Amino acid sequence: MNFDPRNLLSAPKIYQLFDNLIGGTNARKRLIREFLKTGVRDNILDVGCGPGSMRKFLLCETYCGIDISSKYISAARQQNDRDRFIVRAVTDKTSLKDLGKFDLVIAIGFLHHLNDGELISLFAAAKEVLNPGGRVVTLDNVFVPEQSIMARWIISLDRGKHVRTKEAYAALARQQFQQVRTTILHDLIRIPYTHIIMECR
Repeated sequence: MNFDPRNLLSAPKIYQLFDNLIGGTNARKRLIREFLKTGVRDNILDVGCGPGSMRKFLLCETYCGIDISSKYISAARQQNDRDRFIVRAVTDKTSLKDLGKFDLVIAIGFLHHLNDGELISLFAAAKEVLNPGGRVVTLDNVFVPEQSIMARWIISLDRGKHVRTKEAYAALARQQFQQVRTTILHDLIRIPYTHIIMECR
């Protein structure tokens, strides 16, 4: 069996170290300031929350983080015993219903780990738990014609096997949401990279 250094990122401490090196903290602050715009009365569901890195930056009334990795959830609980962190996969549109209703559902760096069927299930499940006027906001890596060769190469090395084009991400979101706004960023982190942000209603 060949050693794959990308698997080291499944360890929460190594993941957080790498995240710090590439400027994850500033990226989260910008994402919140320009796109999430959360408020003190918001109820937020963080799908694919990892070790809970987003939580400390979010202004909200209630927060719930879910992730399929028990290691990530354990790390999140050790850092924060006030909020809910749950080990769970999203398999169909009922997967999140027992968690309550939310004003904002976020999925940060998560969609490219899901195949098309799984992603459709996630969007359907997220739509089911949104309060009236609620939003789903996602951030992921993306392939676009105008990105640099270096950014494309780095993204091609990602652990996620389902990095898509802007059009492919949006087409899957539009199966559940009437309004899907996309934004492409090339400067969110310290290394050459390209992100897509989707705001779905």
